[in-house]
Amino acid sequence: MFICYFAAPCGGHLTAPSGIILSPGWPGYYKDSLNCEWVIEARPRHTIKITFDRFQTEVNYDTLEVRDGSVNSAPLIGEYHGTQAPQFLISTGNFMYLIFMTDNSRSSVGFQIRYETACGGNVTGPAGVILSPNFPQPYPHGKECDWRIKVNPDYVIALIFKSHDPLCLPPPLFNMEPSYDFLHIYEGEDSNSPLIGSFQGSQSPERIESSGNSLFLAFRSDASVSMAGFAIDKSCQFWTYNYPLFAISIYRNHSFSPIC
Repeated sequence: MFICYFAAPCGGHLTAPSGIILSPGWPGYYKDSLNCEWVIEARPRHTIKITFDRFQTEVNYDTLEVRDGSVNSAPLIGEYHGTQAPQFLISTGNFMYLIFMTDNSRSSVGFQIRYETACGGNVTGPAGVILSPNFPQPYPHGKECDWRIKVNPDYVIALIFKSHDPLCLPPPLFNMEPSYDFLHIYEGEDSNSPLIGSFQGSQSPERIESSGNSLFLAFRSDASVSMAGFAIDKSCQFWTYNYPLFAISIYRNHSFSPIC
């Protein structure tokens, strides 16, 4: 009987829908003076979720940077060392960049991080797309996807369902299993906020307008039938993609005008 270990690579470009990132030397101690960089790339219009299964480095000196983009100058999500790492992180786009740097003295066991194409995330800019998982194919069973939409304090958000707008064709898509799969929309930053509405089947309102600067969307599917799902956009540009649902438009001081 023998046991064979493989050497975990120091960096790489990861394009699989899911996988594991290990510190070099795992499950043993990592080496000194490392500079390892990983780029995780998901399909366009998808986000990435990383989950920290194990994390232990030398405090203050051996660090893991996580950045929200495809290069080492992308916006910093966080810098972690010691045992201080979150349970998980989600990108805002389809890239995430990890940089692991160690000094030339003490080392530790390092980390085991799982990555996967995520559903949900934070939507903060004036443009963006929200898709049901696996869109435009049927969404998977048993999914729980949360999106937080937040804009500047003096702005509000309008969710526009374009089902009757002749300027934005083809017809919209909103198709979920009735009574079992739902899209819940809340007035605020989480599911403890006031519920605006829960939508299922082919239900869709004309428009939903926030009273503040944030909305929370929660998609839930059960373990049985799945449908085509939905597409959400912040501008008319995405309506050429063939599967629009409604537009997310941001207006200042509640002064509304057509978005197309």
